[in-house]
Amino acid sequence: MPANSGSFSIMLLVPDASYMGNVLDFSLEVTNNGISIGNFILSYEHACSYDPNEKSASPVGYTDQHYIENTDEIVYTIHFQNTGTATATDVIIRDIIDENLDISTLQFAASSHSAMQSLHPVTRELIFYFNNIYLPDSSYDEMGSQGFVSYRIMPATGLQQGMQISNTASIYFDNNDPVMTNTMVHSIFDCAAYTSHISSNIDGMCADPMIHANADVSWSEQYTWTWNDLMIGNEPITSFNATEENWLKLEISNPLCGARIDSIWISLPELVELNITQSGNNLFTNIIDGSAYQWYLDGSIIEGSVSSSIEIQTSGNYAVDMMTSDGCIITTEMDAIYTSMEEAEVKAVVIFPNPAFDQLSMLIPTDYVNGMMTIHTIEGRLLSTRKLFQSKTQIDISKLSQGTYFITVWTEGFEALHVPFLKK
Repeated sequence: MPANSGSFSIMLLVPDASYMGNVLDFSLEVTNNGISIGNFILSYEHACSYDPNEKSASPVGYTDQHYIENTDEIVYTIHFQNTGTATATDVIIRDIIDENLDISTLQFAASSHSAMQSLHPVTRELIFYFNNIYLPDSSYDEMGSQGFVSYRIMPATGLQQGMQISNTASIYFDNNDPVMTNTMVHSIFDCAAYTSHISSNIDGMCADPMIHANADVSWSEQYTWTWNDLMIGNEPITSFNATEENWLKLEISNPLCGARIDSIWISLPELVELNITQSGNNLFTNIIDGSAYQWYLDGSIIEGSVSSSIEIQTSGNYAVDMMTSDGCIITTEMDAIYTSMEEAEVKAVVIFPNPAFDQLSMLIPTDYVNGMMTIHTIEGRLLSTRKLFQSKTQIDISKLSQGTYFITVWTEGFEALHVPFLKK
């Protein structure tokens, strides 16, 4: 007949204690005249405790946090057994419904014996009464001494990520003290907010820098990092060398929420370009604040040549290594021609060594002889002024503090040339 309902019980012999902790899955199909009218799935963690009075739940939930979604219905089953020495006339089960469960959705599911139930709307206490059950003791009838009752209920609406639902029942056999079941705990996992939150940092400013990326994920069972469509890692943290800018992609997944893909654009630092220029018999690098320098002539180290400039004594192929503050080594080279001082014509202001500790040598074009020289701080504060009587001048900078300064030379017609230097 339409709208008819009924219930039935199935007694199953479950595995012994060697299967403790395994999740057992059961499926049930209901048919009417060969036509399927419903499918049901039940899973529970086989506790097989030595105390036969226990509570189980379906779904069990994922991981040791027993994650479920806020939309997952929970079926609680309370198992009881008379392990005393005489028949139990009545069995009463008391269950306080957790505040994070919606009692308006509570529905009776099934029971092994006829039972009455009541639910107090304020105290949230659910009571099952098995009156006149006459449950034999286990020593007399092992299978007959057992019973169960189950109900289904939904989590309350609006539960946030990580909120917990816990449930424990008390079983009363006649007038004896209650037997407490185990506590079933579930944690809410918000699949709508399931994302990876990728963060990254770059190790050094060298060519092909090392990229370190981290995925801040509350729970994922699979990680797949890809760079240029190649898989580069399967852990929450990955590191790799990047030769170009691109998207770093991460796919995460867990059995509750499925897969999610997130990505982050990796921008590479602008690499430092090192160059050498020649002025007269002096070679200068365009970067004067490197951590360390080493000059070479035709592939051999020039001992003691460890500043950003060098005065050459012969023609040849000159190269310099510069270490940056990140520890990167940058190398450049050029073919330089030595010219005697008599043949040389200085075209610009040349200072060396640069950086310098105590003394600077300065070469100026002949047009600037009899002109003036000033030293300013990087902020423009004037520190000293002097007259220039020859094209090569020694400058004492021993009393200056460490930092960057500017030298300006002036012709008698007030034409100016500027050059910076670094005091160490």
